[in-house]
Amino acid sequence: MPPRNGKLLRKCFVVFLFPTFFAAMTLQMSMIVGNIIIGHLLGADALAVVGLVLPLIQGLVGVYAFFGIGGTVLAAIAKGAGKERKASEIFTISVIGMFLSGTVCAVGGFLFHNQIVLLLTSAAPSLAEPLACFLYPFYLCIPFFITVLGTAYFIRTDGMPKFALGMMLLANLLVMVLIPLYILILGNISAFSWALTTGYGVAVLGLCGYFLSRNRTFRLVVPKRLRHDCSALLWSGFPIAIGNLQIPLKMLCVNMTISAFSGSAGLAVYSVIISCVMVISLFIAGVVQTMMPITGILYGQKDWRGIRFVFRDAFATVMICATVIVVLLEIFPETVLAVFGLHELIHRELGVSAIRIFAPSIWGIALVALLRSHVQAIGRPFFATTLVITENVLAMLPPLWILSYLFGVSGIWLAFIVSEILTIGLYYLFVCRQPSLLLLPQDNAAAQIFETTISAEKTAVNDFIAYCDSQSMLTESDREATRRILDNIVESLTQHRSIPWIDIRLQRHFEVTVLTIRDAGPPYDLGEPHDGLEYSRTLIFNNVILTQQEK
Repeated sequence: MPPRNGKLLRKCFVVFLFPTFFAAMTLQMSMIVGNIIIGHLLGADALAVVGLVLPLIQGLVGVYAFFGIGGTVLAAIAKGAGKERKASEIFTISVIGMFLSGTVCAVGGFLFHNQIVLLLTSAAPSLAEPLACFLYPFYLCIPFFITVLGTAYFIRTDGMPKFALGMMLLANLLVMVLIPLYILILGNISAFSWALTTGYGVAVLGLCGYFLSRNRTFRLVVPKRLRHDCSALLWSGFPIAIGNLQIPLKMLCVNMTISAFSGSAGLAVYSVIISCVMVISLFIAGVVQTMMPITGILYGQKDWRGIRFVFRDAFATVMICATVIVVLLEIFPETVLAVFGLHELIHRELGVSAIRIFAPSIWGIALVALLRSHVQAIGRPFFATTLVITENVLAMLPPLWILSYLFGVSGIWLAFIVSEILTIGLYYLFVCRQPSLLLLPQDNAAAQIFETTISAEKTAVNDFIAYCDSQSMLTESDREATRRILDNIVESLTQHRSIPWIDIRLQRHFEVTVLTIRDAGPPYDLGEPHDGLEYSRTLIFNNVILTQQEK
C-alpha cells in the first residue's frame, strides 16, 4: 500500500487559503481606498484625522482577534476531539464576549469622548473638531466591527470560508461605495465613520444568514463550565492581545530613535518600510489564519503527521511570498521609494541602504509568525506569548538602542534582523530537546500504526481491503462495514467531483484497533448502524472512526 501523503490536507489548505487571504485584503483595501477618497475630496486635515484614529482601530483589532483567534483555537481542538458541544460552548462565549466588549468600548467612547479627543490631538489641537466629528458615528460602529470580524474566524473554522469572504466583501465594498456618497451629503470626515457603521451594520444582518444555515455546526448553547471556559479563552487569546498592545510601543520607540538620528527624512523612509511589511503581512495573515483552524482540529484528532503536512505547506507558501518581497526590495529599492513619492536625494541616500538592510528581516518576520501561530494552535498560549514579547520588546529594543549607538541609523535597521534571529533562537532552544521541533507528542511506542492515502477508485478500495486481510487487521463484520463506507465515499466523491483522495489511519494498541477514514466530499449518512462506528464533520472533512475491541 502507498504511504500517506499530504494531498488531501493540501487541497483543504488551498480551499481555505484564498478566501481567507482575500477576506484580509478587503479590510485593508477598504481602509486604503477610504484614505485615498478622503485625501482627494476633503483634504490633508481629514486624512490626518484618520491617522489619529489608527491606535483606536489597532486596539479594536486586538479585541476581535482575541475572541476570534483565541476562541477558534479552542473550538477547533474540541471539534477535532469530537467534543461538538464544547466547541459550541466556546463559540457562544466568544460571540457574546465580542458583542459585549464592543458595546462596552462604544459606551466608554461616548462617556469619555472629550478625554479621547484631547489625548489624540495633544500634538495637533487644530484637529480636535474634525476628530470629534469622526468619532461620534465611529462609536456606533464598534460593536458591529468587532462582532463581524471576530465571528468570521468561527465561520471559516466551521468549513464555510466562502461565506466568511462574502460577508467581508459585503461590509467593505459598502464602505468604499458609501464614503463618497456620504461626503456629498455630509461634507465632512464623519462620512468615513458613517460608511463604516453602515457597512458593518449590514454585515451583521448578513451574519444572520450563518445562524440560519442548516450546514453550520457551531450552536448557541448554555455553557456548563462558564468560569473554566472563560479562563481558557483568556489564555488562548492573550498572545494576540499582548501583541497588539506591544506594536504601538515598538513603533513609538523606533520612531523616537529614527527621529534622533535622521529626523523627518528617516521617519518617511520608515513609513515606506512599514508599508512593505503590511504587504507581506497580508500574505502571512492569510496563511496563518488558514493553518490555525486546520492544525487545531488535527491536534484534537491526535493526527501528528497531518499537522506536519499542514505546517510544511504553510511554511513553503509563506517563505515563497517572503522571498519574492525580499528580492524585489533588494533589487528595486529606489523604485519602491518612488512609488511612495520619495524622490529627494536625502530620501534616496537614507532609503536605499535602509530598505536593503531591513529586507532580510522579512524572512524572520514570516517564520516567527508561522511558529507563533502553530504554537498557539496546539494549545501552548504561554509559549506563544513569550515569543510575542521577545520579538517585539526583549529582542528588539535593546538591540535597537545598542546598534544605533554603535552604527548610527544603519544600526536601527540591523536591529530588526537581530530581533528575528534572537526570537527564532529562543524557539530552537526551547524545542531542541523536545521529541519534535513542532512540539508534537510522540505516538505510543507500543502501538502499531499504518497510514495510507488511496485514490477514490474501486480498485484502490479493493487493494486496501486485501491488505487488511493479509495483516488480519479487521474482523469480518468490521471488514464489511469498512468496505461499505469506502465504496460509498468513492461513489460520492466521483459523483460530486470532489477531491479524489481518502486518508486512512489504522492504529492497533493491545486489544483495541481504531480505523480512521477522512475524505473531503459532501456530508453523508453512514446508513445501517454498526457497533463502534462514529461520524463527524469538521472543516470540509468527513471523519469516520471505527473502533474494534478484541474479545
